Amino acid sequence: MSQPVSITGLNKLFPSADPKGAALHAVRDVNLHVASGELVTLLGPSGCGKTTLLRMIAGFEEPSSGEIRFGDRLMNTVPANGRDATMVFQSYAIFPHLDVFENVGFGLRLKKISRSEANQRIERVLELTGLTAMAKRAPSQLSGGQQQRVALARAIVMEPEVLLFDEPLSNLDAKLRDQMRVEIRELQQRMAITSLYVTHDQVEAMSISDRIVIMNGGIIEQIGTPSEVYARPASRFVADFVGKSNFLEMQLGQDGVLRLGETVLGKGHTGQALPGQNVTVLIRPESIVLNREPLALQGTVRRAMFLGPVAEYLVEVAGGGQWLVDQPNPGTTGLFGVGETVGLSVAPDALHILPH
Repeated sequence: MSQPVSITGLNKLFPSADPKGAALHAVRDVNLHVASGELVTLLGPSGCGKTTLLRMIAGFEEPSSGEIRFGDRLMNTVPANGRDATMVFQSYAIFPHLDVFENVGFGLRLKKISRSEANQRIERVLELTGLTAMAKRAPSQLSGGQQQRVALARAIVMEPEVLLFDEPLSNLDAKLRDQMRVEIRELQQRMAITSLYVTHDQVEAMSISDRIVIMNGGIIEQIGTPSEVYARPASRFVADFVGKSNFLEMQLGQDGVLRLGETVLGKGHTGQALPGQNVTVLIRPESIVLNREPLALQGTVRRAMFLGPVAEYLVEVAGGGQWLVDQPNPGTTGLFGVGETVGLSVAPDALHILPH
């Protein structure tokens, strides 16, 4: 039965190789609650602490301090093989001498599940993961996506309380990654397994998660739904890491309005900012529209890139530096040329003032 995961005041320090050096504080005072059946993704750059946090939840690393609980049970001193959690790794770790059916059932054999029950569970999971027709194939006869399905089936056949993913799609090509993340999400929702998923891929995190945990330097910068993290980032780091961004340094007017020179951009989402304060404003590239007609806000196209469904422009804005602009359907609307003068309009609700 799926269980919630609660993490309180969790820390992990690794001793320095130099006896006189300071310990590496890989995870700092992390507090997180994952509800039963929820999929939460740990997202951040390399070295941010996300994999170390996942390994402590799995039991592969011992916390320096703090608590990890599955439901009401304290897990800190429970070894990895005593926790009802399974991990899907980056490397598939499929046994080459066993066929798909035997690979999926390997963990059940170790737990001494009866043959009849094991066979029923394996057949059910093979059907869920679309592997029934491949049950007797050797791993060498499978594609990368099919091997990843075997690794996933081997994890969920154990019917764990908690399912853990350590960058499971990083070895697949882009098209297979797109397909597999949809399959993982649909399967996780169908089975309602509490899941923690580690990735550095923003699109992957945005597409599969109930909530995203953004980590940086061992700490949690923000926890929120994909739309909250993207549209209302809690810090400049989050805004810069998740998606493409334009940052404008300006003063919030006494009337609460943001202006670029004499041009009114809008009120935006001010958070804790007070009129008269210098603020950093985030504008996402897709919130800006380019026009060939003259507008109050003018700019010059310095770079134009056709990317299929979208065209990406770098526009030098009078008094505002250089802005990234994403325009959809460039095949229909036509491309703006480098050196062309354009008018710019910004959706007022797209302005987000970042907290200091």
